[in-house]
Amino acid sequence: MAVRRTSSSAGKSSSTLRTLLLGGSSSSSGPSSSSSSCAADTTIEINDPTGGGYRTIQFAIFQTMSPTMRITLTPPINPPQATFADARDGFKVFVDDGEDDSDDALDITSLFVFSGGVAIASIPAVVAIGTYPGNIQAQFRALVDDPNSARIMYFGENRLQFLLYGMLCFEARFLHYDSPENVVVGTNYGAEPLPDDEFEEMASNHILLNFDPAATDAGISQFLLSQSLRPQGIDREFGTLQVRDLSDLKGSDLENRAAALNTAMGGSPGQATIDPLAQPWQAAPPTTAGEDYPVPFNAAFVAQPGQPGSGTWGDEQAQLIAAHQHWEMQTAAAQRLIDVIIQYQPIIPSIQVFLLDTGFGNGQDFSATPFAGNNLFVTGWRLRYATFVGARNSNGSANVEGRSVRVYPRQSGENQFGVLTNVKDYQSLPNGHGTGVLSALAGDGVGTGGLTLSQVVLGTGKDVFVRPVLSTREHLASQLALKLVHCHAMILG
Repeated sequence: MAVRRTSSSAGKSSSTLRTLLLGGSSSSSGPSSSSSSCAADTTIEINDPTGGGYRTIQFAIFQTMSPTMRITLTPPINPPQATFADARDGFKVFVDDGEDDSDDALDITSLFVFSGGVAIASIPAVVAIGTYPGNIQAQFRALVDDPNSARIMYFGENRLQFLLYGMLCFEARFLHYDSPENVVVGTNYGAEPLPDDEFEEMASNHILLNFDPAATDAGISQFLLSQSLRPQGIDREFGTLQVRDLSDLKGSDLENRAAALNTAMGGSPGQATIDPLAQPWQAAPPTTAGEDYPVPFNAAFVAQPGQPGSGTWGDEQAQLIAAHQHWEMQTAAAQRLIDVIIQYQPIIPSIQVFLLDTGFGNGQDFSATPFAGNNLFVTGWRLRYATFVGARNSNGSANVEGRSVRVYPRQSGENQFGVLTNVKDYQSLPNGHGTGVLSALAGDGVGTGGLTLSQVVLGTGKDVFVRPVLSTREHLASQLALKLVHCHAMILG
């Protein structure tokens, strides 16, 4: 980010410019924190592509990745583009993701030239990396399908900071999205127990708002402005926004804020809610499921066989309550039924199955040996379009393009067979429930090493393509996963 301090317009305490942008110590050369001392009052707006003309960017949403932005200074002065990072000799414009844990500020000052106290810029969606000064653009802004190109505005939350003659004179947080059908998943701040139920969880530090889908972007933005809410994620088609307060809220404070927002939205149930997360799979020893798992599962998935708790299938990592029913499908009968229905012959599968879960293995890449055995017991050529659908963390870490997750463009490796790098099991130990379900579903008789009868996993769907989809538990991530299945279900051949 550009400025650790958040100006009075956003209601946070003071700090300084990053050392990277200052080129030295930030203790004495950063911009002043008093916006009241600015040489001019600052208004920054974007021309709303859905109609209505220019409107403030403060807490607003915009359906564009290439906005036309206007900066107005009152009285109308024409400052030059500053040569110093702290803007002591003019003005500077920085954009970043709004998070203090990341260091992704981009200096887009050169896009703006003042005349009559006004500067208007058409901001491109994508530019070559290095076009504008900014830190580690290859990590934060590069497109997966074109690593030499970078986004200026992120999908989801953005922050703009305007410095004028050494003063931070304007700051705003706002959201960009493109098509209403695409879901942008906002930042992940972790999970915590519900205040009144320690066995259920909610997402920390964010709230879901459910607007009438027919509401305008301008109308939604006006409500967010009135409540000083940072927009971070959106499913515009259904009118759902993920927002957070300017303060860090957890526990009862988060529930109370959601209740107050629900009242402000009209009081109908569910207009503003916490984000209840799906109940995680309960751990249990193998005896809970009432059966012993085959040798290949225990051999491949347990880190240190024989030591309780050391592997996925032992004690607290077992997760067998949800998995055992897959073994109760009577594999042989199911395979025979498949053979009858599709008149089995060893050709390319004609059916693709979406498999949504919490991760699949260690992030392996079987593309180089797509027909060889592996520890998932599913030949890699039948694993296709593996997709991660979830939230990025506040430090920006997530293997996704544009920092916020959406379906298109494809993620790295998603269009290849056998590439599971996007769907690595995010549990503390790999090869958990999702991995077991994958093998039980699609095991086709291959395995690692020399095969004996006890080393073969034959799943109930050995004749299908499988699209593994790793979905985290946030509401918008679930919405995106469901849209993915709905829009891209495929019968091949």
